[in-house]
Amino acid sequence: LGGVQAGYNWRLAPQWIWGIEGDIQITGEKASETWTDPEGGNESNFVPRFGGPATLSSEWKFPCFGTLRLRAGYNPAENWLLYVTGGLAVGESKYSFNFSQPGTINSPYALSQSSTNVGYALGAGTEYKIDRHWSVKAEYLYVDLGTRTINTTDIDGAPFSVSYRVRDHIGRIGLNYFFN
Repeated sequence: LGGVQAGYNWRLAPQWIWGIEGDIQITGEKASETWTDPEGGNESNFVPRFGGPATLSSEWKFPCFGTLRLRAGYNPAENWLLYVTGGLAVGESKYSFNFSQPGTINSPYALSQSSTNVGYALGAGTEYKIDRHWSVKAEYLYVDLGTRTINTTDIDGAPFSVSYRVRDHIGRIGLNYFFN
């Protein structure tokens, strides 16, 4: 995970800061799952096999996302900020599903989807000002871009759907430069 951010802060009271920030991240995040019918013979509760075991695999990728968030913070000490943040999140997700069963007419079977999803981000963090222009920060962010469903038909032509949820728990550190 790596990216850039920009934001603006207002000091509304001696120890209270309000702000807005936006960021864009590129991730290499992905997950996959593979299943092979353990029976491998001619008897199965899944689908009758004639040419070998059935296999199923799926892969989910989260290549990029961005957020636009409000931020409310409190200064317990002069150079230290504690804050909460929340707002809009937008990201891309990719999903692929493959099923294979040797000896069946419609095998292999595959589907995929790539979509841009809109949701929300919530988080909290701390920031410490090193000098007049630089600060370091540590932040936790929860991103939820909803559930995606792919409606299709299976290898026998029966209705079939696959659903996956696009969400992430992110811990990140950053270095900020202040222009004013």
